[in-house]
Amino acid sequence: MTSKNFSFKSLVRHNMTSRMWAIALSVLGCLAGLLLPIFAIQQNYRVQLELAAEPDYVFTAADVLKNTQNNIAQVISFDSPFIKLVLIVLATLCGVAMFRYLHDRRQVDFYHALPISRGKLFAVNYISGVLLVLPFYLIVLVIGLIFVSAMGLGGQITGALLAQSILGNIAYFLLNYTVAVLCTVLTGNTIITVLLGIWAQLGIPVLMVMVQCYQAMFYETFSSAVPLMQTLVLYGSPMCNYLATMQHSHTMSVPLFTSTAMDTAGGMAILLYPVVLTIVLGVLSYFLFVRRKSENTGMAVSFRRVKAPIKWFMCIFSGFAFSLIFTAIFTGSSGGMWFGLVFGVVLCHMVVEIIYDFDFKALLHHWKQMIVLAILAVVVVAGIKNDVFGYDSYIPDVDDIASASIESPYYNIDWNYNYQDDIKNQLTDAESIEKIHQLAELSVANNGDLEVEGSSHTYTIYYTLKNGNRVSRRYSEVPQKVIENQMVDLVTSEQYLKQYSTLQTLQITETNEEGVTRLEVRNSAAPEGTLPQATLISRNEIQEVIDQLRADQIANAEAHLKEFPVMQLTIENEWAERPEDNRGALYSADLMVYAADTDTLTLIKRLTGVEPVELTHENVNSVEITQYDEQEYYDYMNQYGEYGQDRFIEAHTITVTDPATIDALLESAITGTMSSRSGFLAQTASYENSLAISAMIENHQGNETWATKESLFYPEGKMPTELINQLFNAQ
Repeated sequence: MTSKNFSFKSLVRHNMTSRMWAIALSVLGCLAGLLLPIFAIQQNYRVQLELAAEPDYVFTAADVLKNTQNNIAQVISFDSPFIKLVLIVLATLCGVAMFRYLHDRRQVDFYHALPISRGKLFAVNYISGVLLVLPFYLIVLVIGLIFVSAMGLGGQITGALLAQSILGNIAYFLLNYTVAVLCTVLTGNTIITVLLGIWAQLGIPVLMVMVQCYQAMFYETFSSAVPLMQTLVLYGSPMCNYLATMQHSHTMSVPLFTSTAMDTAGGMAILLYPVVLTIVLGVLSYFLFVRRKSENTGMAVSFRRVKAPIKWFMCIFSGFAFSLIFTAIFTGSSGGMWFGLVFGVVLCHMVVEIIYDFDFKALLHHWKQMIVLAILAVVVVAGIKNDVFGYDSYIPDVDDIASASIESPYYNIDWNYNYQDDIKNQLTDAESIEKIHQLAELSVANNGDLEVEGSSHTYTIYYTLKNGNRVSRRYSEVPQKVIENQMVDLVTSEQYLKQYSTLQTLQITETNEEGVTRLEVRNSAAPEGTLPQATLISRNEIQEVIDQLRADQIANAEAHLKEFPVMQLTIENEWAERPEDNRGALYSADLMVYAADTDTLTLIKRLTGVEPVELTHENVNSVEITQYDEQEYYDYMNQYGEYGQDRFIEAHTITVTDPATIDALLESAITGTMSSRSGFLAQTASYENSLAISAMIENHQGNETWATKESLFYPEGKMPTELINQLFNAQ
């Protein structure tokens, strides 16, 4: 053979021509990952255009075109999962295929006998694998862009988007390709290469997830993983990092990849991780390839020094996995957990030793290491179980907190659960941060305190630290009496209200057209879903009511938590929305008015004539009281089948129509609508003594009259139990 046969170009050409299957697979994969989604979107575009021609279709042709262009840009962009999956598969296949000859002794002898250096041979094989994929990815991408442009669907595709997409996909392809090359060089058997590749790509993230499972099992305040573990999950796997990294979504939780970093660097910050890691792993692969001994071909692992670390990691991983599996099998049994932990370590150690030596007799080789690993696994899990790192007691130093928030469906200023984004909508003022910090200290000191009587409710405290880390703790066993004063002080503060209250954040569209915005007014006797007593349609009048109620809420915030509403205002506006803080549009909202809001009540009476009313026999036609007995109820259900519930209610319900008795029953009663919208300090009693009470409430609007059945509740300790017992005894 002449020297030309061993030139760099000829060797690369030979590698590619001998692997036409890889080229065909690359072309088909890129067609499936790029052109196929584009064709599907284009076909859907035609269907949507036909529908847009219909007069009652919700979207216009311009809307359909814009949505289609956005979808096309998504497929072309770095966010597309289709091409990412294709490139990951191709990178793995080509990385293994180009260096698989290292697993065949005859091929190793042949290649190493060629008059070329090991370094040149590595470069030839490495570059050949890259050329089997990337040129065809670029060709298919160009074809797709030509097709999209010809169809007029490329309006959202920009040069920056293309540059970020192409460079990002190439960088991550090279990273995943290099991982496959490294695994192939490290091993002497293709099956072991595949197994090692799976460990390399998924081992660290899955291990961190298992550690989080242990934390969720053992930590009383577990809410989310610590920042270090979140970072390891994201960065511990090139494949997972590739799939998680987004160009537009900004979903990553690591400071390096925040939207700010991406925007200021033109979106190129996403290249830092794959480029740096590719260089490191590429140099390591080259070094190992050059030093690899030919006689190690066929061995499970070609380098003896890396056998032990790989085995250690696998054994700990296996122990954790079997421990969680046995815990699930034995329904949380502590014994099952410890047995599974030791069993997993021992089993994995035996299997790995057999694989390393390809001999079943190697079952107990290095048995001392096996015992040490089992003890180490037990120590690690015991450390997590006993919270040696102080997870449950951790509170950030107040000077390190940049912002904080509390999320709870119970401890809230709004009657309705007002979602608080745990990151974007945190309180940043020093006073609120100090209050939350004091609340956290009380929570840590009293979580699980069984000596304090009373109920407890779940809440989560979120912190964003000045170093960018995000921390959260969830408390579910803190007695309400312990934290009530601090919680009230926080949620009634002006800063909290202006940040989270639906009333304070609501905006009304800027238009003077009457009827676009409606404010329905219902007093406390009007059940939900019924016609309002009055409706305001003037924007100026609506804004006047909202402004006055806002002022009253800030002035009477604590009263709002203790009182029951006396009036309900429902604002309906297609364009009503919160400020642009990513909390979404609010098209309808119920705003409650309390007895303390005297200025608002006076204004509403002046504008509509509606004022609070009490429940009496004049607006309640009858009261029904049902007394439940669980055993009797099931007896009726067994005896009468589908008619059992109706028969039971008929036999255990009394109907009161006497005006004096109705007034006595209604003396402290509150409708279910108003009770469900009360603050967390306004406690109500329902089904006390297994009683369910409802009233037929009559309402009027103009000449219309209607009656609606509404459940009744009572403030704690105010239910007329003695009167109810007399009524049942007299039955």
